[in-house]
Amino acid sequence: MTRRALLLAVSLLAAQAAFAAHTVMIFGDSLSAAYNLSAGEGWVDLLDKRIAGTGMPWHVVNASISGETSSGGASRLAADIKRNRPAIVVIQLGTNDALRGLPIAGIRDNLERMIRMVRQARAEPVLVGLMIPPRIADNVWPAIEPLLRKGAATPQSK
Repeated sequence: MTRRALLLAVSLLAAQAAFAAHTVMIFGDSLSAAYNLSAGEGWVDLLDKRIAGTGMPWHVVNASISGETSSGGASRLAADIKRNRPAIVVIQLGTNDALRGLPIAGIRDNLERMIRMVRQARAEPVLVGLMIPPRIADNVWPAIEPLLRKGAATPQSK
């Protein structure tokens, strides 16, 4: 009986590690949290369904919170990485910061910090471009655009 229990425990641990190694964690704001949409209508749910339909061994976890800022995301990212152990982390934050008129340097610093945390966890960061209304974009885009172009794309970046 002890051998069976040990074998079961090892099998469960191996299955958990295999599952976690194939997890994509979406880490964003209301755009990813599907604010004001019915269950299953948000882009994260649609992505999960599409991946499931391919038979690939990947799972999508939505760790998004409506109204989230890059600062709030940076403060909770480590716990979500630890909980979900993703292989890929899609970061979709910064829009609420811009809408609130928060300093561009702070947004950039928070995004860079999150990219570093994801890499330290041996996961791959994917930084999604910000969707900012035109009246605000003219002030924000020049400061954020270089980070979006190279920040998550190059392993050697900060």
